[in-house]
Amino acid sequence: MIIFESLDSAHPRENTAVAVGYFDGVHKAHRAVIERAVSLREKGLSPMVFSFTAIKDTPKKKKGALLLQSFRQKADSIQNLGADYFLCPPFSSFMGLSPQQFAFELLAGQLNAKAVICGYDYRFGKGAAANADTLKELLTPLGIEVIAVAAVLEEGEPISSTRIRALLSEGRIEDANRLLGYDFAIDYEVVHGRHLGNTLGFPTINQIFPGNKIAPKFGVYKTALLIEGKKYMGVTNVGRKPTVGATGFISAETYIDGFSGDLYGKNIELSFQNFLRPEKKFSSIERLREAIANDVTNARKLKTAEI
Repeated sequence: MIIFESLDSAHPRENTAVAVGYFDGVHKAHRAVIERAVSLREKGLSPMVFSFTAIKDTPKKKKGALLLQSFRQKADSIQNLGADYFLCPPFSSFMGLSPQQFAFELLAGQLNAKAVICGYDYRFGKGAAANADTLKELLTPLGIEVIAVAAVLEEGEPISSTRIRALLSEGRIEDANRLLGYDFAIDYEVVHGRHLGNTLGFPTINQIFPGNKIAPKFGVYKTALLIEGKKYMGVTNVGRKPTVGATGFISAETYIDGFSGDLYGKNIELSFQNFLRPEKKFSSIERLREAIANDVTNARKLKTAEI
C-alpha cells in the first residue's frame, strides 16, 4: 500500500475507487465503506482511502474527539482491508474547498476517481456544507458512481466512533471491542517509570497516552501483548497511580505474565480485553501488592471472547 501524507504527492495513475471519511478508528462501520471500495477492484479500479489528519484545524463535528487509533494502527488496518492507496493529508490543506472544487478538481480530477464511496452521514466541502446526496448530484453526470453505505447497526443503533468512545469511558471494553471489530489497543513506546513494580514482585512496563488518544476508564484491565511473535497475558492499570503519588499524565502500567526482558524504547502493542476493577488508592504498598496479586489471579481465570 502506498501512503500519501500530502495532497501534492497524491497523483495515482490508475482509475480509482475512493473511500472518503475520517475513519478515526476503522471500526465495523468504517470497514463497510472501505471494503466496498476494495470490492470495486473487480471492475478494474484501484481502491484508495482518503482520510485526513487533524491537528490545529479540525472539522467542527470532530472537535475535541479523541482518537481511537494511532496513525500507524489506522494505516495497518486500512492496508489489511486491501487498499492500494492511503491518502491522509492535513485537514487544513483542503478544508477551504467548495463542494464543487472538492468533487471536480480533487476527486474526479487529481485522484482519477471513477467511484466514490462514503458513509450515509458523510459531510464535505467548506463548512461541511454538502452531503452524500450532493456528491451524487455533482459526480453522477460525469459517469462517476457514488455509493453511500447504510448505517451498520449493533443492537438496533448505528455503530459510530462517538458511541465507542462513550463505551470506553465507561469501562465497557468488551462492548467497545465488539463495535470496533477488534480489541482496542495502544502501541506506544515503553518508557521508564518509578520501577516500583520490581520491589512489589510484579515488574511492569509503562506506556504514556498522548493528549489526542482516548484512554479507557481508569482502572485495571486484562490485556494481551505480542512480543517477538509470542502472545502474553497482561494486567494493566490505566490512570495516574494514586497510591504512589498521582502523576499529571495518563499511563498504562502493565505486568506481563510469564515474560522477563528489557522492552524500554520499543513500541509494544497492548490490547485491552476485560475490565477487572476501577483504579483505587490503597492505604499501603502492601495492600497494593495484594491487589495486584488478586488482579493477576482473576485475569488468568477469564476467557476472553474472540472478536
